[in-house]
This record gives sequence, structure tokens and C-alpha cells, in this order.
Amino acid sequence: MTAAELLDRFRAFPYENATKLVAGRRRSPDEMIRDHRAHGAGGTCFDLVNLFHRMARDAGLDARLALADRTYGADTHCAVVVGDTLCDPGYMQFQPLPLRDVPVEVDTPYNRVRIVPRANGWDVFTNGAFRYHLKRGRVSGDDFVDAWERSFEWEMMNHLVTIVARGDRLIYLRDGHWHEFTRAGRVKREVPPEAANELGLSREIVARALAVLR
Repeated sequence: MTAAELLDRFRAFPYENATKLVAGRRRSPDEMIRDHRAHGAGGTCFDLVNLFHRMARDAGLDARLALADRTYGADTHCAVVVGDTLCDPGYMQFQPLPLRDVPVEVDTPYNRVRIVPRANGWDVFTNGAFRYHLKRGRVSGDDFVDAWERSFEWEMMNHLVTIVARGDRLIYLRDGHWHEFTRAGRVKREVPPEAANELGLSREIVARALAVLR
């Protein structure tokens, strides 16, 4: 299986923190698969990247973990580098993105990704906005787990967040704020937090996550 084929399979997994809120701990890839079958669940970036990394290695791909810095802190995002490409299911990118010594732009159904080499890695932009700095250095399993553990303290864990890709739309739901992103722009509306059910999560897992937040 190629990296492109494997990433395409990850379209079925939403970015969501409901399972993270309910479990209150790191979940294994096997637990993620069970939660997906039972609840339509996916995970946050560390969950999704950890699962992708294991599946990529099982498929015989030259895959390694990578950490990234966002504006609010170091090692607050992660991805997998396969060969000389960036694979980022945790940021809803479902095609390998080339890592070069010159700037590269790639169009997806709902955004344009620009990757610019800088310092010890690459800056990643979508639709012209800076998203994160991917670091070139190899990441140990312990460093990855340490960053993952710190993610449980992020402000994001005070909200219910769900993101899915549907055709040419990227749908982002935070509590009751629904945003749809396309190449043409953004549409937003207010909905009940339970609308996460409409994005594929089971009513049970959404109710349990909201109970944790309350």
C-alpha cells in the first residue's frame, strides 16, 4: 500500500476530541479502530498520526514521526514523514505533500497548501495563513508521547471539537459554532453542540463528552 492509498483511507476518520475527553488518556491504535466501528470516532492529531504511523510501518513504508510548532506553543502538532513527503491526517490532508528545498503549492478540494523551507524544517500554510512549522529532526517515541501527554492540558480540551472532510467541504464544529470551508470561502451558522452527531459521531459518545465538559 502506498502512502497516498493509506491517507485516502483516513478520510473516514474525523478529527474529534470527544473520545479524548471521555477516555482521559492516550488510546492505542486498536482502541481507535474499535471506537471508530462503535461510534464513528477518529481522534485528535496525535491519535490519528500514531495510527497512521503504525499502519504505514506495517505496510513497509519508510515512515517517521515528526513534531511541529504552532503559534501557541512548541510541539503542539504532529505528522508523519514518508520518504520526502508530509502525511498529515491530523490536519485533514489526505494526500502526500512534497517536502522540498524550494516552496511548493498543492491544491486540495477545499484549500491550497503552501510549504516553504525555513531554518530546521518547513512552514506550512493553508489558504495563505500560517498553520505550523514542521521540524526536520527525527522524533523519538518518548518525545512523541511526552508531547501527546501535554496535549491533554490544551485549552481545546474545554470544548467539543469535530472536523470532517466531505467532498469539497471541510466542516469544523466547535461547541455550537459550525463552519464550512471551501475554495470559495467560509459559511458559518450556530447549531446545538449535539450536531456532532451529524458529522458521524454516535449520540452516545457525544453525550458522554458533553457530560465531561459540564
